[in-house]
Amino acid sequence: LPLSPSALNALNRLSVDTIGELLLYSPHALRWLRGVGRATQNELSGLFQEARVRFPEVAVTIRSLGESSVANKKGGSGPNSKSKSPAAQARTTIPSDATLGVLARSLRERDRDGESRSNDAMADYLGLSQETPNGTAVPAERAQMQVAAEKHGLTRAAVYLALDGASKRWQRISAFKDAATAVHEIITSMGGIATIREVAAAITTRLPVDTASTVEQRRADGFSVALAVAEAEHRTQENPRFKACRAAKQLFLTSSSDSSTSYALELGKKADEIVSKDNPVMLAPGACISQLRTVVKPEELPELSNERILSLATSTSASACLNSRGELYPRGLSAA
Repeated sequence: LPLSPSALNALNRLSVDTIGELLLYSPHALRWLRGVGRATQNELSGLFQEARVRFPEVAVTIRSLGESSVANKKGGSGPNSKSKSPAAQARTTIPSDATLGVLARSLRERDRDGESRSNDAMADYLGLSQETPNGTAVPAERAQMQVAAEKHGLTRAAVYLALDGASKRWQRISAFKDAATAVHEIITSMGGIATIREVAAAITTRLPVDTASTVEQRRADGFSVALAVAEAEHRTQENPRFKACRAAKQLFLTSSSDSSTSYALELGKKADEIVSKDNPVMLAPGACISQLRTVVKPEELPELSNERILSLATSTSASACLNSRGELYPRGLSAA
């Protein structure tokens, strides 16, 4: 942004890194910001007004300057005490060995002054607001960013801005960084391409989990954390190690090009052909592999093992399942 050094310094002291975080403050509060000159106050207030015009869909949640870390004295309590920014609160409240459930819940932490529609929409997108009748969160791959935004009367840009601000806060959490490393290792071990469901299941074995939680709860938490990690990766890293891609109503995490998702989908289609009614006889594992390997693999992907090809094919298939013997069979049919 074309701001003066004093204005940039003031925003830094307010822990404001994005336009979405700027809009948490009122223009009146910015105009009477302490510790800066009148010109800087007017500059920040003008920036706020310009942002409101350019991004009218972003819900404003007014935060008082007493809740920020700007121009306050160190130590003590009361109006002159230094309050922790959301980022500082995250660093002190989320332990480095946080369980998967705690980490997932921290993604939705709000500032103490209330909730905003954009944060609610972001939570829907991450699968944090999808609930079953018993209150258990479940992953919702269909909750695309546009769908989540429209549910709350917003545009996609509002959710995007909320993710921008949240990503920078998440990256300051040690446990979140550990989760990102785990996701990268999982994707790499799966050949550079995996569905979000596969990563969600695998991350429950890589990170600490709540012993009282169910398998479904853990996978739901894994879905939310994996997607949040992927969103933060491409927003905060100069050279992202992986990214999220959506194709044919499926969500993938890949460290390769978009052609890898097309390959995964073609494997799923081939698996559907193998178990279709036109092939009433269950094929032997070797025959299944032979047919699946007729799908051309992108050059940038490493050579995948037979087990990985079968697993990826069934993960993207609409009707095929895999039994313990490596045979594909139609969904709904006994695995025996």
